[in-house]
Amino acid sequence: MALTEYTVTVCEVIGAKFTSILSIAGSFLILRDIRRRYKLKKSLPMNSKIIVSMCLGDLGTSLFTHFLGTWMVPADQTLYDNIDTVPYLAAGTQGTCNAQGWLFWFFLMLGGWSNILLALCYYLMNVKEMTDSDLEQLKWKALFLGFPFLWGFCFSTSGVLMGPAIYNGGWFCEPSLFHHPAFMYFTLGIMLLGFTTILWCMVRLGWHTYRAEKGMDHFRQAVGGDADRTRTIQVSKQGLAYIVVFQVTFLPNVPYLLGVLPGNGYDIFYACVFPLQGLLNAIVHFRPRYATERRAGKSRMVALTTALNTADLSMTDLSLRMSSAISVLRTSVIRRSSQTSVASVSMQVGTQTNVTEV
Repeated sequence: MALTEYTVTVCEVIGAKFTSILSIAGSFLILRDIRRRYKLKKSLPMNSKIIVSMCLGDLGTSLFTHFLGTWMVPADQTLYDNIDTVPYLAAGTQGTCNAQGWLFWFFLMLGGWSNILLALCYYLMNVKEMTDSDLEQLKWKALFLGFPFLWGFCFSTSGVLMGPAIYNGGWFCEPSLFHHPAFMYFTLGIMLLGFTTILWCMVRLGWHTYRAEKGMDHFRQAVGGDADRTRTIQVSKQGLAYIVVFQVTFLPNVPYLLGVLPGNGYDIFYACVFPLQGLLNAIVHFRPRYATERRAGKSRMVALTTALNTADLSMTDLSLRMSSAISVLRTSVIRRSSQTSVASVSMQVGTQTNVTEV
Protein backbone atom coordinates (compact mmCIF):
# COMPACT_ATOMS: atom_id res chain seq x y z
CA MET A 1 0.00 0.00 0.00
CA ALA A 2 1.35 3.40 -1.01
CA LEU A 3 2.18 5.82 1.78
CA THR A 4 0.19 9.02 1.95
CA GLU A 5 1.94 12.39 2.22
CA TYR A 6 0.75 12.77 5.79
CA THR A 7 2.02 9.31 6.77
CA VAL A 8 5.40 10.10 5.24
CA THR A 9 5.57 13.34 7.21
CA VAL A 10 4.71 11.54 10.45
CA CYS A 11 7.48 9.00 9.82
CA GLU A 12 9.95 11.76 9.00
CA VAL A 13 9.14 13.73 12.14
CA ILE A 14 9.34 10.71 14.45
CA GLY A 15 12.49 9.33 12.80
CA ALA A 16 14.27 12.69 12.96
CA LYS A 17 13.37 13.16 16.64
CA PHE A 18 14.64 9.71 17.58
CA THR A 19 17.99 9.96 15.78
CA SER A 20 18.48 13.55 16.93
CA ILE A 21 18.30 12.35 20.55
CA LEU A 22 21.09 9.89 19.77
CA SER A 23 23.08 12.67 18.13
CA ILE A 24 22.62 15.01 21.10
CA ALA A 25 23.80 12.25 23.43
CA GLY A 26 26.88 11.64 21.27
CA SER A 27 27.82 15.33 21.19
CA PHE A 28 27.30 15.59 24.94
CA LEU A 29 29.66 12.64 25.56
CA ILE A 30 32.37 14.24 23.43
CA LEU A 31 32.02 17.59 25.22
CA ARG A 32 32.11 15.84 28.60
CA ASP A 33 35.28 14.03 27.60
CA ILE A 34 36.96 17.26 26.48
CA ARG A 35 35.86 19.02 29.68
CA ARG A 36 37.39 16.22 31.73
CA ARG A 37 40.64 16.55 29.82
CA TYR A 38 40.66 20.32 30.34
CA LYS A 39 40.12 19.97 34.10
CA LEU A 40 43.12 17.63 34.31
CA LYS A 41 45.49 19.49 32.01
CA LYS A 42 44.16 23.08 32.28
CA SER A 43 44.59 23.51 28.55
CA LEU A 44 43.26 22.17 25.27
CA PRO A 45 45.08 21.51 21.98
CA MET A 46 43.73 23.20 18.89
CA ASN A 47 42.11 20.03 17.55
CA SER A 48 40.05 19.68 20.76
CA LYS A 49 38.88 23.28 20.42
CA ILE A 50 37.73 22.56 16.87
CA ILE A 51 35.89 19.48 18.11
CA VAL A 52 34.06 21.69 20.63
CA SER A 53 32.88 23.95 17.79
CA MET A 54 31.85 20.90 15.79
CA CYS A 55 29.85 19.53 18.72
CA LEU A 56 28.13 22.88 19.25
CA GLY A 57 27.09 22.86 15.60
CA ASP A 58 25.79 19.30 15.85
CA LEU A 59 23.94 20.05 19.10
CA GLY A 60 22.29 23.13 17.65
CA THR A 61 21.22 21.39 14.45
CA SER A 62 19.95 18.33 16.32
CA LEU A 63 17.97 20.36 18.86
CA PHE A 64 16.46 23.24 16.88
CA THR A 65 15.99 21.47 13.56
CA HIS A 66 15.59 17.75 14.05
CA PHE A 67 14.21 17.43 17.58
CA LEU A 68 11.94 20.48 17.74
CA GLY A 69 11.14 19.92 14.07
CA THR A 70 7.54 20.69 13.17
CA TRP A 71 6.87 22.16 16.62
CA MET A 72 8.36 25.35 15.14
CA VAL A 73 6.32 25.14 11.92
CA PRO A 74 3.28 27.50 11.83
CA ALA A 75 0.18 25.81 13.21
CA ASP A 76 -1.89 27.13 10.29
CA GLN A 77 0.51 25.73 7.70
CA THR A 78 -1.01 23.42 5.13
CA LEU A 79 0.69 20.22 4.06
CA TYR A 80 1.56 20.33 0.34
CA ASP A 81 -1.29 22.82 -0.30
CA ASN A 82 -3.86 20.41 1.11
CA ILE A 83 -6.13 22.73 3.06
CA ASP A 84 -7.54 19.84 5.08
CA THR A 85 -4.15 18.65 6.39
CA VAL A 86 -1.55 20.35 8.57
CA PRO A 87 2.01 19.10 9.23
CA TYR A 88 2.27 16.56 12.03
CA LEU A 89 2.75 18.29 15.45
CA ALA A 90 2.92 21.76 13.87
CA ALA A 91 2.49 24.27 16.73
CA GLY A 92 4.58 27.35 15.90
CA THR A 93 4.25 30.70 14.16
CA GLN A 94 5.94 32.40 11.25
CA GLY A 95 8.38 33.87 13.75
CA THR A 96 9.45 30.46 15.06
CA CYS A 97 9.68 29.23 11.49
CA ASN A 98 12.03 32.10 10.58
CA ALA A 99 14.12 31.40 13.68
CA GLN A 100 14.36 27.72 12.84
CA GLY A 101 15.47 28.49 9.29
CA TRP A 102 18.27 30.74 10.55
CA LEU A 103 19.37 28.36 13.32
CA PHE A 104 19.38 25.39 10.96
CA TRP A 105 21.83 26.88 8.49
CA PHE A 106 23.97 28.58 11.13
CA PHE A 107 24.58 25.40 13.13
CA LEU A 108 24.80 23.22 10.00
CA MET A 109 27.57 25.38 8.55
CA LEU A 110 29.30 25.65 11.92
CA GLY A 111 29.42 21.87 12.33
CA GLY A 112 30.25 21.15 8.70
CA TRP A 113 33.16 23.58 8.42
CA SER A 114 34.51 22.50 11.82
CA ASN A 115 34.50 18.91 10.56
CA ILE A 116 36.45 19.94 7.46
CA LEU A 117 38.94 22.10 9.37
CA LEU A 118 39.50 19.33 11.93
CA ALA A 119 40.97 17.18 9.14
CA LEU A 120 43.19 20.09 8.11
CA CYS A 121 44.33 20.52 11.72
CA TYR A 122 45.29 16.84 11.92
CA TYR A 123 47.26 17.25 8.70
CA LEU A 124 49.18 20.26 10.02
CA MET A 125 49.92 18.61 13.37
CA ASN A 126 51.15 15.32 11.97
CA VAL A 127 52.41 15.84 8.44
CA LYS A 128 53.69 19.41 8.75
CA GLU A 129 54.64 18.75 12.41
CA MET A 130 53.24 22.03 13.66
CA THR A 131 53.13 22.27 17.44
CA ASP A 132 50.10 23.44 19.35
CA SER A 133 51.88 26.70 20.14
CA ASP A 134 52.26 27.26 16.38
CA LEU A 135 48.54 26.67 15.88
CA GLU A 136 47.75 29.17 18.63
CA GLN A 137 48.90 31.99 16.36
CA LEU A 138 46.18 34.48 15.50
CA LYS A 139 45.91 33.47 11.85
CA TRP A 140 45.29 29.83 12.71
CA LYS A 141 42.88 30.65 15.53
CA ALA A 142 40.96 32.90 13.14
CA LEU A 143 40.76 30.10 10.57
CA PHE A 144 39.95 27.17 12.84
CA LEU A 145 37.79 28.89 15.47
CA GLY A 146 36.54 32.11 13.90
CA PHE A 147 35.81 31.21 10.28
CA PRO A 148 33.12 28.53 10.92
CA PHE A 149 31.11 30.91 13.15
CA LEU A 150 31.49 33.81 10.72
CA TRP A 151 30.55 31.72 7.69
CA GLY A 152 27.53 30.24 9.47
CA PHE A 153 26.33 33.67 10.58
CA CYS A 154 26.71 35.30 7.16
CA PHE A 155 25.27 32.36 5.25
CA SER A 156 22.17 31.99 7.42
CA THR A 157 21.61 35.74 7.73
CA SER A 158 21.67 36.18 3.96
CA GLY A 159 18.74 33.80 3.73
CA VAL A 160 16.75 35.70 6.35
CA LEU A 161 17.37 39.06 4.68
CA MET A 162 16.13 37.78 1.32
CA GLY A 163 12.76 36.54 2.57
CA PRO A 164 10.83 34.62 5.22
CA ALA A 165 11.42 30.97 5.93
CA ILE A 166 9.00 28.46 4.43
CA TYR A 167 7.85 24.96 5.18
CA ASN A 168 8.17 22.83 2.07
CA GLY A 169 7.40 19.43 3.56
CA GLY A 170 9.56 17.29 5.78
CA TRP A 171 10.13 18.19 9.40
CA PHE A 172 11.58 21.73 9.53
CA CYS A 173 11.49 25.22 8.02
CA GLU A 174 14.11 26.62 5.65
CA PRO A 175 14.79 30.11 4.26
CA SER A 176 13.05 30.43 0.92
CA LEU A 177 16.25 31.70 -0.72
CA PHE A 178 17.93 28.34 -0.26
CA HIS A 179 15.46 26.70 -2.61
CA HIS A 180 16.88 28.82 -5.43
CA PRO A 181 18.93 26.69 -7.86
CA ALA A 182 22.00 28.93 -7.52
CA PHE A 183 22.15 28.41 -3.76
CA MET A 184 21.50 24.71 -4.10
CA TYR A 185 24.46 24.29 -6.45
CA PHE A 186 26.55 26.52 -4.20
CA THR A 187 25.78 24.25 -1.24
CA LEU A 188 26.67 21.23 -3.37
CA GLY A 189 30.00 22.87 -4.17
CA ILE A 190 30.74 23.36 -0.46
CA MET A 191 30.02 19.69 0.18
CA LEU A 192 32.36 18.67 -2.65
CA LEU A 193 35.07 20.97 -1.31
CA GLY A 194 34.67 19.52 2.17
CA PHE A 195 34.87 15.94 0.94
CA THR A 196 37.96 16.69 -1.15
CA THR A 197 39.70 18.43 1.75
CA ILE A 198 39.02 15.64 4.23
CA LEU A 199 40.01 12.95 1.73
CA TRP A 200 43.26 14.71 0.82
CA CYS A 201 44.26 15.36 4.45
CA MET A 202 43.54 11.80 5.55
CA VAL A 203 45.38 10.27 2.57
CA ARG A 204 48.42 12.45 3.26
CA LEU A 205 48.31 11.52 6.94
CA GLY A 206 48.14 7.80 6.13
CA TRP A 207 50.97 8.09 3.60
CA HIS A 208 53.12 10.03 6.07
CA THR A 209 52.64 7.32 8.68
CA TYR A 210 53.41 4.60 6.14
CA ARG A 211 56.69 6.28 5.17
CA ALA A 212 57.67 6.65 8.83
CA GLU A 213 57.04 2.96 9.46
CA LYS A 214 58.74 1.92 6.23
CA GLY A 215 61.83 3.81 7.35
CA MET A 216 62.09 1.42 10.27
CA ASP A 217 61.88 -1.77 8.17
CA HIS A 218 65.58 -2.31 7.60
CA PHE A 219 66.29 -1.81 11.30
CA ARG A 220 63.63 -4.35 12.25
CA GLN A 221 64.94 -6.79 9.66
CA ALA A 222 68.47 -6.32 10.96
CA VAL A 223 67.40 -7.77 14.31
CA GLY A 224 65.31 -10.53 12.77
CA GLY A 225 61.96 -8.72 12.86
CA ASP A 226 59.32 -8.24 10.18
CA ALA A 227 57.89 -5.12 8.59
CA ASP A 228 55.15 -3.63 10.75
CA ARG A 229 52.26 -1.56 9.43
CA THR A 230 50.13 -1.50 12.60
CA ARG A 231 50.10 2.27 12.99
CA THR A 232 49.49 2.82 9.27
CA ILE A 233 46.45 0.56 9.49
CA GLN A 234 45.19 2.34 12.62
CA VAL A 235 45.51 5.79 11.06
CA SER A 236 43.95 4.59 7.80
CA LYS A 237 40.94 3.24 9.68
CA GLN A 238 40.54 6.46 11.64
CA GLY A 239 40.90 8.60 8.54
CA LEU A 240 38.38 6.47 6.67
CA ALA A 241 36.00 6.86 9.60
CA TYR A 242 36.15 10.66 9.32
CA ILE A 243 35.47 10.50 5.59
CA VAL A 244 32.53 8.13 6.04
CA VAL A 245 30.98 10.24 8.82
CA PHE A 246 31.07 13.35 6.66
CA GLN A 247 29.55 11.52 3.71
CA VAL A 248 26.85 9.59 5.61
CA THR A 249 25.10 12.76 6.73
CA PHE A 250 25.70 15.00 3.70
CA LEU A 251 25.73 12.65 0.71
CA PRO A 252 22.02 11.65 1.02
CA ASN A 253 21.15 15.32 0.52
CA VAL A 254 22.64 15.42 -2.99
CA PRO A 255 19.47 14.29 -4.86
CA TYR A 256 17.50 17.16 -3.32
CA LEU A 257 20.21 19.68 -4.23
CA LEU A 258 20.07 18.42 -7.80
CA GLY A 259 16.29 18.78 -7.90
CA VAL A 260 15.63 15.03 -7.94
CA LEU A 261 12.67 13.65 -5.96
CA PRO A 262 13.73 10.12 -4.92
CA GLY A 263 10.40 9.05 -3.43
CA ASN A 264 8.65 8.57 -0.09
CA GLY A 265 10.85 5.73 1.14
CA TYR A 266 14.00 7.73 0.54
CA ASP A 267 12.49 10.75 2.29
CA ILE A 268 11.99 8.69 5.45
CA PHE A 269 15.49 7.24 5.17
CA TYR A 270 16.95 10.73 4.81
CA ALA A 271 15.04 11.99 7.86
CA CYS A 272 16.53 9.20 9.96
CA VAL A 273 20.11 9.55 8.67
CA PHE A 274 20.55 13.33 8.42
CA PRO A 275 20.51 14.00 12.21
CA LEU A 276 23.14 11.35 12.99
CA GLN A 277 26.23 13.60 12.74
CA GLY A 278 26.75 13.93 16.51
CA LEU A 279 26.40 10.19 17.15
CA LEU A 280 28.78 9.26 14.34
CA ASN A 281 31.32 11.83 15.51
CA ALA A 282 31.18 10.25 18.97
CA ILE A 283 31.84 6.82 17.49
CA VAL A 284 34.91 8.14 15.66
CA HIS A 285 36.09 10.05 18.74
CA PHE A 286 35.89 7.13 21.17
CA ARG A 287 36.69 4.28 18.75
CA PRO A 288 40.50 4.24 19.28
CA ARG A 289 40.07 4.18 23.05
CA TYR A 290 37.48 1.42 22.80
CA ALA A 291 39.74 -0.60 20.51
CA THR A 292 42.61 -0.25 22.99
CA GLU A 293 40.45 -1.60 25.80
CA ARG A 294 39.26 -4.49 23.64
CA ARG A 295 42.84 -5.44 22.76
CA ALA A 296 43.54 -5.53 26.49
CA GLY A 297 41.03 -8.39 26.74
CA LYS A 298 38.04 -6.53 28.18
CA SER A 299 34.48 -7.36 27.21
CA ARG A 300 32.55 -5.08 24.87
CA MET A 301 30.47 -3.54 27.65
CA VAL A 302 33.45 -2.99 29.97
CA ALA A 303 35.53 -1.59 27.12
CA LEU A 304 32.73 0.79 26.13
CA THR A 305 32.18 1.96 29.70
CA THR A 306 35.90 2.49 30.21
CA ALA A 307 36.27 4.38 26.94
CA LEU A 308 33.40 6.73 27.77
CA ASN A 309 34.35 7.39 31.38
CA THR A 310 38.15 7.39 31.41
CA ALA A 311 40.04 10.61 30.88
CA ASP A 312 42.00 10.63 27.62
CA LEU A 313 45.51 10.84 29.08
CA SER A 314 46.96 7.96 27.07
CA MET A 315 46.95 9.87 23.76
CA THR A 316 44.30 7.74 22.09
CA ASP A 317 43.24 10.76 20.03
CA LEU A 318 44.26 10.47 16.38
CA SER A 319 46.48 13.56 16.16
CA LEU A 320 48.18 13.11 19.52
CA ARG A 321 48.74 9.40 19.04
CA MET A 322 50.24 9.82 15.59
CA SER A 323 52.42 12.77 16.63
CA SER A 324 53.78 10.60 19.40
CA ALA A 325 54.17 7.56 17.15
CA ILE A 326 56.02 9.45 14.45
CA SER A 327 58.28 11.07 17.05
CA VAL A 328 59.07 7.64 18.49
CA LEU A 329 59.81 6.23 15.04
CA ARG A 330 62.03 9.19 14.20
CA THR A 331 63.88 8.94 17.50
CA SER A 332 64.38 5.22 16.95
CA VAL A 333 65.77 5.83 13.47
CA ILE A 334 68.19 8.45 14.77
CA ARG A 335 69.24 6.25 17.70
CA ARG A 336 69.77 3.17 15.53
CA SER A 337 71.57 5.25 12.90
CA SER A 338 73.86 6.61 15.60
CA GLN A 339 74.47 3.11 16.93
CA THR A 340 75.23 1.87 13.42
CA SER A 341 77.63 4.76 12.85
CA VAL A 342 79.38 4.16 16.17
CA ALA A 343 79.70 0.44 15.43
CA SER A 344 81.07 1.21 12.00
CA VAL A 345 83.62 3.62 13.40
CA SER A 346 84.64 1.10 16.08
CA MET A 347 85.18 -1.58 13.44
CA GLN A 348 87.27 0.82 11.38
CA VAL A 349 89.36 1.78 14.39
CA GLY A 350 89.82 -1.88 15.31
CA THR A 351 90.90 -2.71 11.78
CA GLN A 352 93.36 0.17 11.70
CA THR A 353 94.79 -0.92 15.05
CA ASN A 354 95.29 -4.48 13.84
CA VAL A 355 97.01 -3.24 10.72
CA THR A 356 99.32 -1.04 12.80
CA GLU A 357 100.18 -3.92 15.10
CA VAL A 358 101.05 -6.11 12.14
